[in-house]
Amino acid sequence: MSNDTIDIDAMVKQLTPEEGSRAFVYDDATGLPIKPGSFVKGHPTIGVGRCLDTHGVSADEINALLVSDIDNCFDTLLHYTWFINLDAIRRRAMVDMCFNLGIAGLFQFHDMIDALSRKDFQAAAEAATQSLWYRQTGKRAQNVVNMILTGLV
Repeated sequence: MSNDTIDIDAMVKQLTPEEGSRAFVYDDATGLPIKPGSFVKGHPTIGVGRCLDTHGVSADEINALLVSDIDNCFDTLLHYTWFINLDAIRRRAMVDMCFNLGIAGLFQFHDMIDALSRKDFQAAAEAATQSLWYRQTGKRAQNVVNMILTGLV
């Protein structure tokens, strides 16, 4: 019998109840969630014992998280007619804003969304440029607004 393999399913079943499974970052020494301003006694940990300050995440894991977050933004926006009726580039601009601001933040852009629903891209771009987001976000915001205005990348 070879000793160079391991039963992954058995290890998952063993480690998950031992470590617990958490979707949000927590302090492994106290078990408390880490929030802005938290004092961390142990290691910031997530999932099933993933110690973020010593192990981190791989490039593949980073990409998987990114793809999942993009899919979540896109799927959420697909519930809105104004979004469905946009061309692919302007949809990308809205997914970018949703990713950056969250869905609640994006929905604060009432005038921009109203203009997008009318396909008045000039007014939509102008509405976006009148925001704190635009003033704080720099080149990214400029690129997104250009996408809204022109439909080009």
